[in-house]
Amino acid sequence: MSTKKYAVTKHQDGTHTIHKVEIFELGVHRSFDYNEQWFEKLQANFNTNRDKGYLTPVIIGHQSYASDIQKAKVAGVDKLELEGKTVYADYLVQTDGALKLFQTATYPQRSIEVLPEAA
Repeated sequence: MSTKKYAVTKHQDGTHTIHKVEIFELGVHRSFDYNEQWFEKLQANFNTNRDKGYLTPVIIGHQSYASDIQKAKVAGVDKLELEGKTVYADYLVQTDGALKLFQTATYPQRSIEVLPEAA
């Protein structure tokens, strides 16, 4: 399996931004049409929350809603953009250990959890 290298910016506060991580392709998934209009609403809501200081968490593994145990946040989504039909995100990574997980492709696959109607 080939590993994509992402551009990384180191900030003065010790955090890092991983740029342009591919998230998913717009289209019909599980009978819901993730189209450009949906993305525009998603991005507007995302930007509003980000501007209030909330970064959507990036976790390793899926949350279990049947458990009180929450997965550890390894980064926060700092930016969303759409190019063609592909959704990309910038991750703001707080620790060197978390950055290494991305750089070494320890977890090369991404799977998102979306509430379609909530965008």
